[in-house]
This record gives sequence, C-alpha cells and structure tokens, in this order.
Amino acid sequence: MITKNLKILILALLVAFTASCEKNNAQTAKYTSEPLPVRQDIVQGELDNGLKYYIMPNSYPDNTVELRLNVRTGSLNETDAESGLAHFVEHMAFNGTKHFPGNGVIDFMEEAGLTFGKHSNAYTSTNVTNYQLTIPLEKEGLFDKSFLILRDWADGLLFNPEEIEKEKGVIVEEWRMRNDYKTRLRNMRRDILLAGSKFPDRKPIGDMDVVKGATRELLKGYYDKWYTAENMSVIVVGDIDPVKAEELIKKGFSDMEKKSTPEAASQDVPLSDRFRFEVITDEEAPSLSFSINHLKKTKPLETYDDYKTHILEQGVTFMFNQRMSRKKLSGDTDLFAFRAGVGRIADTTKDYIFSSMLDEENYIQDMDEFFMEIERMKRFGFTVDEMKEFEKVMHQQLERYSREDKVFESANQARMIINFDTSGGDLMTPAQELAVFDKVTSEVNITSFNRKFQEMLDTKDRVVIVSVPEKLEGELNLDLQSVKDSMEAAAKADLKEMTSVSGKNSLMEEIPEPAKITAQQKIDLLEADMVKLENGATLYIHKSDLKKHEFEIMAIRPGGYSVLDDEEYMAASSLGSVINTSGFAGLDRNSISRILAGHKVSVDTKTTENYETFSGGGDSEDLELAFQLLNRYLTSFEVTDQSYSVAQESLKKRIDSDARNKFSVYMRSILTDLYNENYRRSYLEKGDLDKLDKDFFAGLYNKLYGDIDGYVFVISGDVDPAETAELFARYIGSIKPSGNIAERTQYKDRNVRFAAKSGNFIGQGDVEPKTTVIMRFENDVPDKEEYTVADTFASLVFKKQLRKEVREKLGGVYSITGFFRKDNFKEQYARGMVRFTCDPERTNELIAAVNQIINALPENGVSEADLTEAKEQFKLSIEDSKKRNSFWLKNIAYHVLFDQPVQSTEEYVKYIDSITVDDVNSFIRDFMKGNSEFVVRFEPEAK
Repeated sequence: MITKNLKILILALLVAFTASCEKNNAQTAKYTSEPLPVRQDIVQGELDNGLKYYIMPNSYPDNTVELRLNVRTGSLNETDAESGLAHFVEHMAFNGTKHFPGNGVIDFMEEAGLTFGKHSNAYTSTNVTNYQLTIPLEKEGLFDKSFLILRDWADGLLFNPEEIEKEKGVIVEEWRMRNDYKTRLRNMRRDILLAGSKFPDRKPIGDMDVVKGATRELLKGYYDKWYTAENMSVIVVGDIDPVKAEELIKKGFSDMEKKSTPEAASQDVPLSDRFRFEVITDEEAPSLSFSINHLKKTKPLETYDDYKTHILEQGVTFMFNQRMSRKKLSGDTDLFAFRAGVGRIADTTKDYIFSSMLDEENYIQDMDEFFMEIERMKRFGFTVDEMKEFEKVMHQQLERYSREDKVFESANQARMIINFDTSGGDLMTPAQELAVFDKVTSEVNITSFNRKFQEMLDTKDRVVIVSVPEKLEGELNLDLQSVKDSMEAAAKADLKEMTSVSGKNSLMEEIPEPAKITAQQKIDLLEADMVKLENGATLYIHKSDLKKHEFEIMAIRPGGYSVLDDEEYMAASSLGSVINTSGFAGLDRNSISRILAGHKVSVDTKTTENYETFSGGGDSEDLELAFQLLNRYLTSFEVTDQSYSVAQESLKKRIDSDARNKFSVYMRSILTDLYNENYRRSYLEKGDLDKLDKDFFAGLYNKLYGDIDGYVFVISGDVDPAETAELFARYIGSIKPSGNIAERTQYKDRNVRFAAKSGNFIGQGDVEPKTTVIMRFENDVPDKEEYTVADTFASLVFKKQLRKEVREKLGGVYSITGFFRKDNFKEQYARGMVRFTCDPERTNELIAAVNQIINALPENGVSEADLTEAKEQFKLSIEDSKKRNSFWLKNIAYHVLFDQPVQSTEEYVKYIDSITVDDVNSFIRDFMKGNSEFVVRFEPEAK
C-alpha cells in the first residue's frame, strides 16, 4: 500500500517533471522558431526607386568581379499570348541596347578580349531572368563600363524590329537543339508533378508560334511591365572595393524610374490525397525506370526548425543512398540505381522521390524488391552507425568550409545571393551553419531520422511515374493496383533487419619505408620543385596559395589507347565501369568508401587515345591518403567476381541504352566507310561482353595502369614541399618499375585517316524536325613550332565568323562550334570540325554558308585586327587559368612530356605576341590546301 506521504512525494515529482517538460518545450519552441543567423559580409541596400543591391568582397579569383542583374520575372508571368517572351527579351539584351546598338554588347566584350558565353551570358527560368558578366579588373575602365551594360539591360533595350526578326530564328533553333529525349521525358514528368498549376503551360522556351509571331509591341510591353527597379537586384561579388561598387550602383541606377510592378503569378501547386499512376514513353527512352514521388508543401529555409527538417531529410536520403549503393556493390540487391532524393519542384512544393531502373524482363520482381527495401527501412529504421557516418561527413565538410582562410569562387557566391534574392531562404556563412548543424545534431538521435523517414512516406499526395521505351509500352503490365499490391505484399513480408558492417579502417595495413631521393632541383620558370627517386619516378611540386588547404595531383604518361590491341581497344572505354565497382586486394569498394567517409580526397583514372592519367585532389590534410590511393591503384587493383558482375550489369544497360539512341547508332554505322582500313571499333556491342570476363579487364587495367614506368607526377596546391617529397618517396618510391618504359611510353600512330578526299553521309531517324550537321576535315601540315599556337588563333577567328554569319546574320542556328587543331602526337597532322543543328529545310543553305566561310579563309586570311582580338582572348584565358591549380598541373606536364623548352608564363605570353598574321594565315593555307572534307547529316525520320 502506498502511504499518503509517498503519494504526496510522487505527485510533487510529477508536477515538477511536468513543469520541467513545459519549460523545455517552451525553450525548444522558442529556439526552433528563431530566425537563422545571417552573414554580415554582404553589403545590402535598396535605392529610393526600389532596386536592391548586394555587394560581397571575395578574393578568389583575384582581380576578377562577377556582376549580375537579377530580374525577378520569368515565364510564369507571361500570358498565353506572351508564351516565350520572357526568354525572347533575354535574347534581345544582346541585340541592341541604348549605348550598345546591334551586337554592340558582344562586340565590346570581344574587343576587350572577353568571350561571349564565358564572360557574358544570361538565362531565363519560370520565375527569374538573370544576366551575367565576368570582368577581369586588369582591363582598365572595364569594370566601370560594365555597369553601363547592366543599366542598359535594366531599361535600355531597343527592340529593333530587324533584330527581332533575325533573333526569332535563333530562338526556334535553341528550342530545336534542346528538344531531345531527355527534355521530352523531363517535361512530361514535370507536367505530371505540377499538374493543376501554371507551370505545365509556362515553360521558359515558350510556344514557338508565339515566338515566330512576336512583335516589338508585345516584347516591349512585357519588358516595360516586369523590368521595374523594384523587381530587380544588382549583385557584385569579387576582388573589389565595396565602397566603389556601391557608388557605381547608385550612380548607374538611382535615376531609373520608380514604378510599380504587377502582382507575380502564383507558384502554388495544388495538392490532394490522391495516389496516381502515370506512364510516360519516348521512342529514345534509354531504359525502364520507376519512381514514387511524395509531394508536400514547403517554404524557404528561414528558421532553426526549417534547418532541422532540412538536416533530417538530408540525413535520410544520405543513409538510404549509401545503404543501397553498398548493397548493390556487395551483391545484396538486384535493383540498379535505386536512390532517394528531396527536390524542390517549385518554391512552394517539394518532392520526396524514390527511384530505380527496372529490368525490362523482370520488372515485376524488381518493383517488389523496390518496395521491400523501402519497407525494411521503414520497419527497422536506419542504424546508429549510418547516422554517425552522415553526421561525420556533414560536420567535417562544414568544418573545412568554415576555415577563416577558405576561399570560394566568386561565381558560386554570386549564385548563392541570386538564390536568396529570388526565392528567399538562408544566407549563412559556413561557420554559422556549422554552429547550427552541431546544435541540431546534439538534439536529434536515430529515432528522429527514422521518424522523419516515416513522415516522408506518409505524405498523402503520391504519384508513381514509369518511364518506358516506346516499343515496350504495349508489353508493360503495370497499373496502380499492381503497385498497391506490391506495397501491401512488402508490408506483410518477412524481412530481416539491416545490421551494421564493420571493416578495416585504413587503406594500407603496412606503411612502406621511404625510398631514396636521388635528385632534387628547383625549376624557377615552372615555379616548381622537382624530386626524383631511385626507381625513376619523378614528381614536380608547385606550391600554391591559390586555394588554402587544397591540392590537385596528376600522374600522366603517353601511350593511352593507342598501345592497345584491337580487342583491348574495343573494350577500353568500358574499363571505367569496372574500375568504379572494384577495389584493392583485401579491400573492396564499400570498404574504401567507409574509410574515406568524411575525408575530402579522390583519385580517379582516365585514358584517352594519347595518354593515361591518374588525377585527383582534395584537402591538404588528406594528402597522405591521396598517395596511399595512388600506391594501391598502381600495385594492388583487384577485380573480383562480384565487382565484375555489378560492372557487367551496368555495361549491358549502357549498351542497350546506346542501341536506342538513333543518332549514336547512325554515327557508328558510318565509321567503317568514313575511315580507312586502319579504323578500329572503340565501343562494345551486344554480345561482346559474353566473350570477355573479369580477367580480361584486370589484364587491360594492368596494361594501362599497373606500373609506374614513364609516369610524370605533378602536384599543385597548398602543400609543404618537404612533406610532399617524403610522402612521394614513401608511397611511390616503394613501387618497383617493370622495366618496359620504352614500350609503355610511346604513342603509336595507327594511321587512321579518312578513306577518301571527300564525301557525304545522310542518315534519317531523328524523331524531331531537326537536322544535325557535322563537317569534319583533316590534312597533313608541316610540323612547324608556330603552328601549335597558330591553330588556336585560327580557331578563335573561325568561331567568331561562324557565329556572326550563321547565327546572327542568317538566324539559322542557336549554337555553332568549329575548330582547327594541329595534333601534338601525330606528326604533320591537323584536323577540324564544324557542328550545328538546324531546320531540315535550311540544311543545304547553312552548309553552303559554312563552306563559303571556309573557302574564303585561305584567300582572305586573318586580319591584324582579328589576330589582336584573338591574342587578347587567349592571353586573358591564360591569366584566368593561372589562378587555378589545374593549369599548373597541365602546364608542367606538357613541358615534361613534350620535352619543351622551359618557359615562364610571361615568356610564353611574349611568344604568343611574336606570332604574326603570316604565321596564322600560313597554317590556314597549309591546312586548307587539298584537305579532306566529309559532311554528315542526321535528318528527321522518313514519314
């Protein structure tokens, strides 16, 4: 019996406990509803006319500034009669403004050495139109004048009727070029998910009938209505004085008229308690894919509670994807590319998506397994170890980003501000986010993540979308009831709980002793230290402070695919799939993944026709891990039965996918006729895999990567040269050379050339009213030193001529690319290409226009003005590249591999300046004289 006093004590404790809970709940509520911190390193302001501005000093890359005009209107604000005009207005910004008539903006940029597309661009989406300038500050006066361009874009577009008519063709060709199977499937999918909203009828590219009929009045009407000061923002990010930037904004935009903007169109997506089933098909759909989408209302990330929800969702998808990826690699699931994600499909709506490819013959079984795996996680939840891995990866990433001397690309910082300006949300520094993340993770546990997963699955508005190759649609025996039956069967299934997997915690069990360094030399002109080991391996170390705490590494040698026999050559492009699923002796790919979790380091392989490479990089603290990875790739790479089985499945799906791509099938079909008898097939076809096995691919790997002979190692970044040399001696110096360096480091010219001097190939099969044109050229040219640079200048001039004539004057294409290139490996050989898509009715006209430009080049040549502009563009690209570690890797490797005289970048610029008009025109004449030309067209399928 409980005594009266004990009852009183228990009652008192209960009251105290209840009060404590209420207090803690109140504190939590206060905490979770509190706004997220806001970074203070951005100057924000608003002019009297309503225009907002953001200014952010950012030192990387130095002497560069990113300028953006962000106009908060897009295709959603159009009427039916205006469909496509938001995008059309964006195009007109480069076709005549108050201070830059005609193509004046592009001409002005090119005269300053800048490139259209790289230094100036724009895009239109459903809710924003964004204009971009990347300005090198070394160009005197360019920064100031760039604000004149921004101001002209804001309220100074001319809408010249003649320019409008020419641009109609360009926009139609952009629609035509982008309208491939990926776009078609993506649009069908979005239309289903966004049904009932304005989105399906307001795609940014618009209605081509409206575009073709657009008038100056229509375009200007849209422009005047939505391009108001209060509806736009100027964003300045870069190596600038914020006071000067603010002065330029106020000077350039304060007198812009103040006027009101109409209410923006609703972005609401109506949701319900529906469970829908939809099938989408396309003739060129590469595979059978299955997804279940859970739609839910959302809002911008503004409070601690929002961030907590965000982290729980990110944790769920991370753990889901890690688990399924590892199960696939270990052979514990038949599902391929089974993934989870959280995507914002509109500012008001998010999509919890679970998707997988299904086997075309066993899709019912795959769908059953799909739901059983989801049920397993729903029933038993994720493990504590999985949660800890997610929290470790996120914490360490944020910790790296939070370093005081960490630098971020100005373009990325500008993108962050644009997203905030357009859609709201958080604007935290990495340090602020780290503090919030640590606070959130201290308050959640594995139950929190499992509960969030349950909430994601319990979303009421659900839709299953099955994407099917058109020819399989009639054979598909799936509907909503079969999906529900599969889900019900999974709920009743006898499933086993996932258990934690432990494994090795290091890449190498035994750490080798460092080898002897036989030579060291400082090469001032390359700004590098050279280290040579007794096994012949050589490393060049370029210490750089371009990005603090980061490095890039590369090992490269000549040879590449050219050294392979025919069977190896055919399979070589598929080797990457085998590498990605395989590991090292005693360490499979899953174990490697767990060991590297939380570290920022990678090493990957890549082979071209001419050379093979290891490349990677990461955080300077993980430099030793990079060398360990290199060691293991070079000494103990292993293909197991299981890893090959997974790779084989991936390759079969890729072969099937390629077989449905009509353009790819046609291009492959003509290669034996295009080239001479030395042509070698460089891809696998159906049936080829049956003749190959894991031992074949292991042997192919070892032939390409299995020794250190002839490799040049280069590292650039924030590394200590002495420590780097010691690690190189330890992990690379311990590898014995094979002794076949002469054989392995010789590129072999297989003498694959065109079969005739000229020819035409015409194929049919495109499902769209579109012709793809590829014009290819080749010729022997004298092996002159100046031609290695003259080809670049010739290409820059050629590309500009193509753009001005075929795009701007004729309005026949959206994008056209062309080049001439002297081969570095094949002596006295050069090649060229032109590629574009167009209206089938205009194919002959545009090919003739391109040929007219090509035929005029030898006679008219390149002018002094052309060459000066091309040199400025090339030198500016060098200046920009010098600010990146990848430039130093390639520059140093190039000098060593091709035994070039050592030059500083300053000396190289002088060499560029020494190239004359005669040098460039001599290259053009030598290349064009008697060259071979083939024209390939891929046209719409015959009706």
